[in-house]
Amino acid sequence: MMKDGRDGDRAPLHGRGGEAAVRSGRKGVKWCFITACVLALVVLFIVAVAVGVTRHNGKKGGNSQNAALTVGDAVNNTCTGADDADLCVQTLLASVNQSDLSVNSTVDLKTIASFPLRLLNATRSQMTVVQQGIDDLVLRARNTSWEAAARACNASLYDSLPLLEGIVNATDEKDYDAAKEGLAALRTETADCAEALFEALNLTFNATSSADSVDASFTTADGLFSGTLGATLYNSTVAFSFHLSNALTVVKNVGQGAGAVGGRRRLYRRRLLAQAEVDRNVQPDFVVSPNGDAEFKKVQEAVNAAVDLRSRKPDRRIVIKIKAGVYREKVLVPKDLWGLTVIGEGPYRSIIRWNDYTNPMGTTGLRTRETSTFAVEGRGFLAIDMTFENDAGQSATVQQAVALRASLRSLSKRENALGDGLAAFVGCHFLAHQDTLYSHSGWQYYYQCRVDGTVDYVFGNAAAVYQDCDLNSIRTNGTNTVTAQARTSESEPTGFVFRGCRVDKGSADQHVFMGQNHPYRFVYLGRPWKPFSRVVFMFCELGGIDPKGWMIWTTVGKGSDNHETAQYYEYKNSGPGSATEQRVRWSRSLTDAEAEDYTVENFIHGGEWLAQIGVPAKIWG
Repeated sequence: MMKDGRDGDRAPLHGRGGEAAVRSGRKGVKWCFITACVLALVVLFIVAVAVGVTRHNGKKGGNSQNAALTVGDAVNNTCTGADDADLCVQTLLASVNQSDLSVNSTVDLKTIASFPLRLLNATRSQMTVVQQGIDDLVLRARNTSWEAAARACNASLYDSLPLLEGIVNATDEKDYDAAKEGLAALRTETADCAEALFEALNLTFNATSSADSVDASFTTADGLFSGTLGATLYNSTVAFSFHLSNALTVVKNVGQGAGAVGGRRRLYRRRLLAQAEVDRNVQPDFVVSPNGDAEFKKVQEAVNAAVDLRSRKPDRRIVIKIKAGVYREKVLVPKDLWGLTVIGEGPYRSIIRWNDYTNPMGTTGLRTRETSTFAVEGRGFLAIDMTFENDAGQSATVQQAVALRASLRSLSKRENALGDGLAAFVGCHFLAHQDTLYSHSGWQYYYQCRVDGTVDYVFGNAAAVYQDCDLNSIRTNGTNTVTAQARTSESEPTGFVFRGCRVDKGSADQHVFMGQNHPYRFVYLGRPWKPFSRVVFMFCELGGIDPKGWMIWTTVGKGSDNHETAQYYEYKNSGPGSATEQRVRWSRSLTDAEAEDYTVENFIHGGEWLAQIGVPAKIWG
């Protein structure tokens, strides 16, 4: 049975290992007056759009150059680059036609600035369809082959749909970066639901419609799903996904025209981080100890108490101190617990451990996201000096087993913001085998952390930066793949950026591990789980990495061409595995100008939230 579109030991195994090639895997406030600076930028944007339209239409003569920009022209240009441009244009024009404007009306600044909210209102309507579809499927799927998919959609997408209201509010407040973060997260949840529905059909890998990449045409989906229990919901999720990606494009295009004033931060090489520290001595609200010498013996009990405290004290961070010891339990930080700090007594002393996993026959009844030992869904989370472990191991009957999952499930604004990003981890250890660290969605930051694993052990669709971290591939007989990033559209501002990290540092040769020779051990920087996978390694020390650097997702079927559109970049790395002469043709090195996009401030907007949650700028600046 397929699980999450990602079968068992998915890493393609090198021929010299004598093992079979891998099979297919995981493929606001109301409108306010715009400030003078922003007005100027919008004017520049409109002028650029107008020129673009004129050139595109190929008109000649002086009159065409002076023609006023119409609503129709502005709509067409604002939808440029959308995954479904026709749907984007149709949706915006339908909204415009419902107002006092016509397609041929001369456009003004207020109209252009209204485009994102107009598109999001249409997305709300499609969301209602999806909600009803999930409700219907949950009621009807009991004791059928659709039950697991219904549960998955209910747990992931349904519970995340309120995120759309936060996106609307952020857009209304012109917080376009937060709006894009939320849209990407909601699209990721939509893809998870669609994937579960798709798998319920038990279709072959060469099906022409793929929920895994959420690129199915509506006609094809209707044909494949006609008469099945999940048909209506599947098609609704695909339509919803296109609305979300179109909204991402429009928010991006309008946001670029009305963007914040200010230059970009200078690109720094690996910073001397010396004595930069987080505050480990903050007074805790709750203390946990396995020995019974504190308020709680279980971490989840303290988290539950923090939820209650949050309802009474909404405007300050809540701190839980976790004393040294092993806590054998699953822990969830729910989305209504924002601004939580968890501090351990050392990454090898305060350990949270569990052993849930998926297996080939699906007999555990779990999907990958449900196997996590520790799950973060509350915004503004900070963990310091902790270990998160899944000790299920790896065997023929144990597949995905996640140590930690971090998912953005809420975008609501709180008075006296306690951190707008999703999560940060400082001095933490993540330990498992396959799928160790699920950086699922939202802005995430990891500093001086260690991640151990074997197959795709940093995976998901977050916008995440890993700085000064250690990545250790612990499989000795077979292929290790460090990353499996899951970006499904060029419009998504997501990806993984590794800055100043050490990858497989313990060996200059991928066939050597812990001083022992292992001829069938191979280490790759990653493979593209989804079509627009994006990963960057910069200023890193690369040890025993295969000269090719990266590998394809699979050789046949769904996902076999993901590498053609993936974005795999390297920049000023060092070490024996850093040579790029033999790299695969579909990866490349960044230019200095391109590398500026992948700083902590530019990629995950760290300057807006990291200091709020307790990570000082001297660490990441």
